[in-house]
Amino acid sequence: VYSYTAAFIEKCDLSVAADLVCSEREYAPAPDISGYNSSVYHINQSVSAVSPYRNGELYFAACADDGIAVLNSDFSVIHTVKTTGSVVDLKIVDNYLFTAESEEGLGVYEISDFNLCELSHLKTDESNFTLTDFEVNSDATRIIAQTGWTKFSVINISDVTNPVFITSYKAGSMYSRNLCSDLVAGRYVGVADSSSVHWFDASDGNMTKINTFTNRFASQPNGVAACGDFALTIYNTGYVYYNPAQVTQSDINSLQVKNINGVKTLKGKAVSDGELLAVSFGYGKTVTLVDVSDMDNPVLISQFEVDGYPDIASICGDTVIIPLRSGGILVLEK
Repeated sequence: VYSYTAAFIEKCDLSVAADLVCSEREYAPAPDISGYNSSVYHINQSVSAVSPYRNGELYFAACADDGIAVLNSDFSVIHTVKTTGSVVDLKIVDNYLFTAESEEGLGVYEISDFNLCELSHLKTDESNFTLTDFEVNSDATRIIAQTGWTKFSVINISDVTNPVFITSYKAGSMYSRNLCSDLVAGRYVGVADSSSVHWFDASDGNMTKINTFTNRFASQPNGVAACGDFALTIYNTGYVYYNPAQVTQSDINSLQVKNINGVKTLKGKAVSDGELLAVSFGYGKTVTLVDVSDMDNPVLISQFEVDGYPDIASICGDTVIIPLRSGGILVLEK
């Protein structure tokens, strides 16, 4: 009987990279967090996103020009996979891995029998087409992606061996992580630019635009996250939330900020599982964890500095994974 890691190494033709080494916390000065064990794992590559596979049996990390790092359950690197472009984001749907590869567009890989094989690649002839951030709809037939400073696009992935560019939309200025992380109510996906928030219904095998609101909460460092049936937008010392299919512009204009006691400033890109909110502020090297199980009464869990530039977190059950770019991977476990 082979271990998961051994089987992966034996069956895959990819080169084996050096193992990650646990820093025993001395490398990253994150404070003790009530209810969590904290570890930092270091890698020679810069990590901007991590996606779990099979509830954490494996993890896949976006490592820019170094491609994709495949990690075992102990966050040791067992393989690195060279890619066509610089990988800045990735998502896993069933046994398929989708990658944002910057100027080289979209990559599609199959995870099968402990192996990772490229199925297809999409690079369009559109000018300034740079894919940096994306979300996949619920039936894995469409991707909506940030594809430039003022543009986002829809891609048909119903045939993973032949993804097809559908259309692009012009937007206000965008920088990084401008899409709502995850799907609101399992169906709505949003794109926030400097002037507007665009919402699409992704439930019908298409990306149908349903609303565009003036973005009165626009702030380049901040993000929008799905939190159950609501979109949660970071603002000032807390957040606002709303259901994008059930509000008007007037409703948006009258939203009240849910302030978080103990937080003087809240900035960053957000992700939530409906209970926990994790906010990563790369510029400020700060991570904030908030209990949002009662969205009207958020409770601060911890706000702390890290020795790195935190990017968007992943929440896998009781584990929170926060890539720190060249600072490694911060893992918080209950």
